[in-house]
Amino acid sequence: MSSLPTPVPPPKRRRRRANANRSRTVDMPDSDVWARSDQEILDATLPTWVSPVYAHYNVALVRHTRSVFKFTCKTNPLHPPVYRRCEDTKRGTGNLHSSMATCLKHAPPTESTSSTSSTSAISSSYSYWLHLAILVMSCAYHYIPFARFIDDLFRQQVEMLRPGTATPDSTTISRATHYVYAEQARHVKSYFEDIDTVHLAIDGWTSPTATAYLGFIVHWYSEGRLWSAVLEFIRLEQKHTGAYIATKTYECLQRYVLDKKFLAVCLDNAGNNNTLVRHLAGLAPDFRGTLSRVCCAPHVINLMVKAFMEHFKKPTARKRKAVKYKKSNKPRRTELPVSRREASEADLDEQIEYVLEEGNAPDDVSKTEESPPVQNDDTLDSDKELHDQYVIKETTTEALQYARRSLELSITESMQKLARGVLSKAANLARKLHDTASLQSKFEDLIDALASQIIAVSKIVGGALNF
Repeated sequence: MSSLPTPVPPPKRRRRRANANRSRTVDMPDSDVWARSDQEILDATLPTWVSPVYAHYNVALVRHTRSVFKFTCKTNPLHPPVYRRCEDTKRGTGNLHSSMATCLKHAPPTESTSSTSSTSAISSSYSYWLHLAILVMSCAYHYIPFARFIDDLFRQQVEMLRPGTATPDSTTISRATHYVYAEQARHVKSYFEDIDTVHLAIDGWTSPTATAYLGFIVHWYSEGRLWSAVLEFIRLEQKHTGAYIATKTYECLQRYVLDKKFLAVCLDNAGNNNTLVRHLAGLAPDFRGTLSRVCCAPHVINLMVKAFMEHFKKPTARKRKAVKYKKSNKPRRTELPVSRREASEADLDEQIEYVLEEGNAPDDVSKTEESPPVQNDDTLDSDKELHDQYVIKETTTEALQYARRSLELSITESMQKLARGVLSKAANLARKLHDTASLQSKFEDLIDALASQIIAVSKIVGGALNF
């Protein structure tokens, strides 16, 4: 009797993996999965990625015209992210490995070293990111250029202190500085939410490279004391009219939610600041305009000193630009100046009057070979200088009239001419003494002899008067 073959059981149906349905989502085109949320797409995609390189990144979904995965480095958030289209998931991870290798090269793992002394054992650890943060703060606190840290001597110093340390380059420090600035700006905004009132001090500044900036200093009262800090530096990219500066000021205040909290604004006496406060009052209804403007005390004192020194300085002949003035309804003078000097002064007065009324110099300035046009970045400084010239001229004229009429002093033209030569003669004498050693020695001997004579005369006079 033949034996029957042993029956073979039918193959068991394999249990489908849990991520099988999820993998289908990866294979589907954007048009089919576009309606799903970002989190749903990520939940269906991430479990299918088995390469260990993905643990180095934070993954996010970015949608523009198509779905793109954004891989951000966990170790260094400043490192440029890597982008990959969703449909290219199966094409490998070569770019991710290259980016991770670059990141780890510049940011080696944290190491711990210990050094012992006779008294105690001190344990210290090195962190690339703490090193980068210290360099950023050093640049901010001590005005150090970024290129300082790519200097060979600096790198030799770092190598001596810790061999094998990767020093950040200037580009990395610059990028980190921008990152720190953006992050700290959010904290500044949050801080001022609890401050009721602030005051502003605004001034323009032109760098040596002829780039103009507008500086904002904020003053406030908190915790029983007065505080002040630089709020912002804004680069000016247009003509520095009062309306433009007012717009940039209001935009800055809005960024820090201070547009309804600022009370007074301190400005210098430049003509365009009159226009600034008027336009700023239109943008911020709670600001009272000219009633809340405070003049800069150092600028006023500076004008006082310049007006005093003007009596002892020779007038300087300056080349002036040919100016075309806008038409005005005000009656203009029809009589012609009697001399070339009076004509020049009349033109200067008209230009100053225009600046004081409009806030800036006329736009249509004709170009001449003798006087090249002023760059836009210098407009703020030129308007301020023109205003200062006007104030000094008016102040010195009124001072002479007061001395002649009220004090009844006889001040002739010859006396004024002699006074204007005092500073120039003193400067020439100082220059000659500085350049000639023998003359300097004789001058010092003369001063000593004169001082001894003055002392002797004072003793004689004092004895005669029984002092």
